[in-house]
Amino acid sequence: VRGATVLNVDEKDELIKKTSELVSRMMQENGIRAKDIIFILLTATKDIRSAFPAEGARHLSLSSVPMICAQEIDIDSSVERCIRVLIQFYSRMNQHRIKSVYLGGAKRLRSDLYPQE
Repeated sequence: VRGATVLNVDEKDELIKKTSELVSRMMQENGIRAKDIIFILLTATKDIRSAFPAEGARHLSLSSVPMICAQEIDIDSSVERCIRVLIQFYSRMNQHRIKSVYLGGAKRLRSDLYPQE
């Protein structure tokens, strides 16, 4: 399942809050339990330097879940202060029923999912 969010400012507390909120929503909307998660990949744009996005996810009692952070490709038109998350998990759910979660300014990354915004 994929998701993304945008920080208002690059500060550690903001990063932890927004990343925790995103991962939590991704899990809730798709019925994902921590024990079903294989790994989480988190990326950040180059303008995020306050903390690792995985730190925010760890606040959700996911300490046994493997996570890795990476930097997004630096594209001129990219969304600023953006964190993207990819959760790979075990599921019997049909792929078409999986709900990607894009919050706030990150919704513009997927106009196909959020056409009115």
